[in-house]
This record gives sequence, structure tokens and C-alpha cells, in this order.
Amino acid sequence: MGATVGPRRASLALPVFNEGPRIRATLIELYEHLRENVSRYEWEIVVVDDGSHDDSLAAVVEAGEQLGLPLRVLAHEGNHGLGSALSSIFREARGDVIVTVDADLTYSVDHVARLVEALESTGAAVVVASPYAPGGTTRSVPRGLEVRSRLANRYLAAMTGNRVATLTGIVRAFDGEFARSLPPLRGGANANIAVLHEAWRQRLDVVEIPAELNWTGQEYRRARHAMISMKSVRESLSVLSQGAHLRHVTRRSPAVLPVQRAMPAATLMDDSPSAPVIDLRDPSSRGARRSLLVDSDDAAAVLSDQPEPPRHAERHDA
Repeated sequence: MGATVGPRRASLALPVFNEGPRIRATLIELYEHLRENVSRYEWEIVVVDDGSHDDSLAAVVEAGEQLGLPLRVLAHEGNHGLGSALSSIFREARGDVIVTVDADLTYSVDHVARLVEALESTGAAVVVASPYAPGGTTRSVPRGLEVRSRLANRYLAAMTGNRVATLTGIVRAFDGEFARSLPPLRGGANANIAVLHEAWRQRLDVVEIPAELNWTGQEYRRARHAMISMKSVRESLSVLSQGAHLRHVTRRSPAVLPVQRAMPAATLMDDSPSAPVIDLRDPSSRGARRSLLVDSDDAAAVLSDQPEPPRHAERHDA
């Protein structure tokens, strides 16, 4: 008799920053969706806390232990931005398929199964949930934010020959091998653009599915986006500056730009030690009072058995 082939592995990953009030509900909703709709995969949930000042990290670990979630948790020492969070996810996720989502679920959990199905049916390196694609919609998004986002994505899409309509969103599915081949990422929304840039540089397929971006009930996010900070201005300029790079990569002929093979993940790590994680499927991790700090700039990490800080105290300075 031949060996029995088990289910493929998949990783559902989310960066977290100051999501303490709702992260438990998010994890429950995501896990129930996976169990009911994408059970053909063996799932893990990978959470990267990017230097939260609230009790997000404690809430994630507590929810995982109490609910028995297949959870792996990393914590950055300080807030390094979305790019570093994505790099930690791609470095640590074990799945043949990796799905990234937003912690506040402005895209409903139903998008996860649709993203996985599109990845399976197309064989693409990346599948993007796209509210700006034909059939996509937005709901209750603050007017100023939506206008800026639409204009930026329209410009970026034009630079790629309109290959995809939404280049800045985080809700995506990835071929695991491709994701682990990516070089270290930095910055905010421009990190999402850099991922697509690399896929096209390697002559790999990127496809999109129509999606709904829904801000209903996101009052705390509305207040945060009501102000235009210098940081957001810098990020907008950085996003726009990538248009020329996208145009250069996507419009060169295959004869000029040959297929680039994915580099092994070990090469991209530059021999740095891999970051340890709290793995709640490992009995030795359950109930352990540990602090996990990851320096996302060089992937060095410290895992120490120390008393857990008070639940409502700041975990560390940013």
C-alpha cells in the first residue's frame, strides 16, 4: 500500500497593532470560517504583533490557549510597520498557501475561501482581493481616504498596463514558496506594492478577485484616519514613486527580462537565526509565561522565561 498523503498545509496570517478590544472576536470568526469552508487544508494561524501599546499580544495568546486555536505568535519590539510584519509572516509561515488578512476584518472572512479557490484554480503566485476591480465594492469608507486610495491605485494600475486594479491592499493569498522567496520588506502600504513588483519581476502570475471593503462599525479607525499626518503624506509619496518601477518591470519584454527563479528562503535570511515563536500546538508552550521580542530589522530574537506583564500595562516602549 502506498503512503497516505495528508492534507496540504496552509497559513492564515494577520499583522496586529493595537487591536486588543476586538482581536479575540477576529480570531474566533476566522477560525470558524476555516473549519467550515476550507477544511481540506491543515491550517495554522500566524499573528505578528507589531509593537502594540495595548494588551493585543496578551489577548492573542490568551484566546489561543483558551480556545485551542492552531496559533503561532510573534511580537516585534517596537512598531516597524507593515513591511516588517509581512516579512516576519513570510519567514515563519509554514503553509503551502499563505493568506494575509487585516485584523479588523474590513474584508469579511468569506474572502478567505474565495482567495484560496482562486489560487488553486489559476496557479498564480498572488491573488489579490480587489474592491476596485469590476464587481468590487466599497462601503462606509471615509470619503477622503477612499478618494486618495482610488486615485493612487488608478495611477499604479495604469503603470502596470492595468494588470490589477488594487495594488495597495493586504488581503491576499500567496503561493507559499513564492512568499518565502521575497526579500525583506519595509514601509507601510508600499510593501504590498513591492510584493507585486517582485512577482512580476519573476514573471509570475498575479490575479485578482472582486471584493468588498466595508468600514461599517469601524468608528475607531474613522477617528484615526480623520487626521492627515506627515507619516501618511510620506507614505502616499512613496506609493506614487513606485509607479515608475512598476512600469519598468511590467512592460519589459520576456526576451529582455528572463524568468527569475525564486531564491531559497535561507539565502534571503543571510544566515540570520530564524525567529522563535509561541506555538500553542506545542504542549511545552501552553501556559508558559514568556515574553517574545523580535527585532524585525535583523531577524534576531530573544525568548525568555519571565513574568508576564500586567494585562493592561504597556508591554514595552515603541
